[in-house]
Amino acid sequence: FENYYKFSINTDEDEPGVNSIVATTGENSGSNSDGDTIKVRFSERMIHYTLSGAVAGGISGNGTEAAGAVTDGSDNISGAQAAGNYFATIIRDGSPIHTNISWNALTGGQALFDTNDPTHKTVLLLPGTTVAYNLNDFTYGSTTETMNVLFTFTDGTSFQKVASVDLLSTSYAVTSNDLAADLGMLPGGITLAEVTNSGSAGNINNGDTYSITFNTGATAADGNSIQKTIASALIQSGTNLSKIGLSANMMFIPRNASGQADVYKPGDNVEIRVATTVLDPAGNSVDSSDDDASANAS
Repeated sequence: FENYYKFSINTDEDEPGVNSIVATTGENSGSNSDGDTIKVRFSERMIHYTLSGAVAGGISGNGTEAAGAVTDGSDNISGAQAAGNYFATIIRDGSPIHTNISWNALTGGQALFDTNDPTHKTVLLLPGTTVAYNLNDFTYGSTTETMNVLFTFTDGTSFQKVASVDLLSTSYAVTSNDLAADLGMLPGGITLAEVTNSGSAGNINNGDTYSITFNTGATAADGNSIQKTIASALIQSGTNLSKIGLSANMMFIPRNASGQADVYKPGDNVEIRVATTVLDPAGNSVDSSDDDASANAS
């Protein structure tokens, strides 16, 4: 060209930070809501939508870099993977009931980019739905196993229950109330249900997948045999857990009346910390000095 212009393009080298969060409770969101949901607002846009696909951290499939997932799955990242990069602390009446637990571990939930935000700075943390576990070795007459479960109660106290769990009863079926009794819970506090069936319908046995639900208002005995309302139940260890599809560090949260994880209540202080491995579209990692925010749940 006879005439031309020379110019430079500034690259994006700013580290993203967390500006704010909004914690909405299922109790105040209506019957058709997603339940306890958190909006995490970043200091800059965390995704670009292009004709050839989304541009965001983690698009190569590395979940530790992902701020969120897109709903159509075109970015090779699942919402559950991205949720592992968000860590929640819940404080009620001055006492912590959850401390620095990943959103995925806490609720089985997802982290999705908010498509209703035109600035593309917001990620939605949504609670999970039913999770199925594989019962892959259900042998009649097996010995009773042990399971160490750490109960955290809604008053901020905790108790480690060393349970003798008889999952393999003489009726060749697992019952909800038997497991509740083993864990020191009252009848009706926990529900076991078939998700898929490989044998006789209604009985949870070899080859089935099943769900474990801690129900609304579930209680368990503390060290003084006083029944207290459960905030969470963490499986710390146990014998042959893999045979029933479980593993150490699995956490269960009671469900609310709509069947969603009851993570926090109105008025609780909610803090979210984002892993510094999370990247913006330019490849900059989250600023370690600006990686969290808190708000009172409403």
